[in-house]
Amino acid sequence: MRNFIVSSTLILAVFSACRTPGERSSAALKQSQNASACDPKGVLAELNPGGLFATKRVLYNQPRVEKDWIHPAMTEKSSAGNLGLFHNFVPDEQQAKKTKKIISALAILTKDLVSAKSGTTEISPDKAELTGKSDITNIFSIDSEALLRLKTIKFDVPSKSSNIVILKGSTPALRSVVIAGDVSSDKLLFVLPEAGTFRVQGEKFFGTVIAPDTAVFMESTFNGSIYAGEISVREPMTRSFYNGCLLPEKK
Repeated sequence: MRNFIVSSTLILAVFSACRTPGERSSAALKQSQNASACDPKGVLAELNPGGLFATKRVLYNQPRVEKDWIHPAMTEKSSAGNLGLFHNFVPDEQQAKKTKKIISALAILTKDLVSAKSGTTEISPDKAELTGKSDITNIFSIDSEALLRLKTIKFDVPSKSSNIVILKGSTPALRSVVIAGDVSSDKLLFVLPEAGTFRVQGEKFFGTVIAPDTAVFMESTFNGSIYAGEISVREPMTRSFYNGCLLPEKK
């Protein structure tokens, strides 16, 4: 079996190498066109170089911070005495143009998505069932009052589809909420268009959070990225990017 696997890998490598430059260019162009179709305004290209970006500051309360977790448009300042273990990052003044582009990208994305909806949301006393049929992108909406009661957010969506959840209201919060269903951190996006604060508590949370004017308090183990007005991360995190589609399927 091992010899078969090695041989199969070798055959694939040889096949790829034998493709003409024109064929390789065509494949690369197709991949680029697919990416452009999902992100026609190039928003993700501005956001994805780093996992945490804030228009004011990022406070990270862990002894060790991987540098590529922080967006390159942010720079670390020496921590004030009352910050304790917090690492304090602020927008880099020398990259003001880059910061403005990111802020503009956040505003564009939020505006484009807030009025879109392609999936259905059913709320029971402590559970939200999000059902989407698109293989490309499903967009849902949950208001902050319902969010406070939830213990489970369950996705019933096609495998590998992109899923965007608009969290409405001025103070949405998640308290020990379990995210269930066939959804992964790189295909899950939470957008907060009007929140002043967003607090996440519990054992585990994942996905990308986009909240341009919001103070985000991440008090849960986290796998994802955050782009917000201000960020406080109090538990260990793992960086992952949203690499899904930003647009719903055209009807």
